[in-house]
Amino acid sequence: MHALAAFALSHQVLSYFLLAYVITYAIDLIAIATVPPLFLLGTFGPLVSAAVLTRAESGWAGVRELLGRVRRWRIGIKWYAFVLLGPGAVYVSAMALTIVLGGTVDVGKVDPWYTVPLLFLLILVLGGPLGEEFGWRGYALPRLQERRSSLAAALILGVVWALWHLPNWWIPVTEQYHNVEGNGNYIFFVGEFVLVVIALSIIFAVVYNGTGGSMLAPLVLHASFNTWSGWLSRTIDPAARPTFFVSQILLLWAAAMIIVIATGPQLLGRRTGLAHV
Repeated sequence: MHALAAFALSHQVLSYFLLAYVITYAIDLIAIATVPPLFLLGTFGPLVSAAVLTRAESGWAGVRELLGRVRRWRIGIKWYAFVLLGPGAVYVSAMALTIVLGGTVDVGKVDPWYTVPLLFLLILVLGGPLGEEFGWRGYALPRLQERRSSLAAALILGVVWALWHLPNWWIPVTEQYHNVEGNGNYIFFVGEFVLVVIALSIIFAVVYNGTGGSMLAPLVLHASFNTWSGWLSRTIDPAARPTFFVSQILLLWAAAMIIVIATGPQLLGRRTGLAHV
C-alpha cells in the first residue's frame, strides 16, 4: 500500500489518468452489461480521482481549494459571453456549412427555447461537466503545464480526455452509440470525436488560464457546448451527420489555431502564473 501511495505521489498525472480510466471504464462495463444509464455514474470518475489524489497529496484542505475554485466567478463579461455563446456560434456555423455542402438540416425539430435553461442545468450536473472538469482542468492541466508549454499540455490532455469516452460507443443511451447505430462506422465517428475533443482541449486551456484558474469558466463552457449540441443535434439528418461533423472539426480547429497564434504556446498560462494552482 505504501509503495502504491509513493508511486501516486511521485507520478501524479499518470496516476490520475489511470485512476480516472479505471473508475469510469469499470462502471461503463457494468452499464453495457446491465443498465445503460448507469454510465452517468462513470462520468464522475475524473472528479473522484482528482479528489482522492488531492487528498493524498495535500489533505482535505487541498480538496477544498480544488473545489473552491468554482467560486472564482469574477472573470469578466467577455469570458461569460465566450463560454456561453461561443459553442453556439460554432454549432450554428457548422449547421450552415452542412446546408451549403448539400446536407439536410430541419430547424423545425428544434425544441422550444424555454427548454434550454433546464437542459443546461441537467447537463451541467449529469451530462459530464461537473464530473469531469475538476479532474481534467482542475487537477491534470496545471500539473501538465509545470514541465511543458500549455499547448503541449492541452494536446496531451485532449487525447486522454477523448479516449476516456471510448466505451460510450457501446452504451445504447449515448449520442456516440446512436451515431454508429445502423452503420457501424466506428473509425469515422471515433476519429472525428477525438479531433473535436483535442481542439476543444486547446480552447478549454485558454479559458482556464485566461480566467486565472477559475473552475466556473470551464464548467460553463463544457455545459454550454453539450447543451447547444443536445438542443440542435436532432435538426441534422442522419445522412448529413458526417458532413456536419467534418464542418465542426474544421471550424473548431480554425478557432484553436487562431487562439494559438494570438496567445502563443503558453495559451495565457504564463501570463497568469498558472503552472500549478
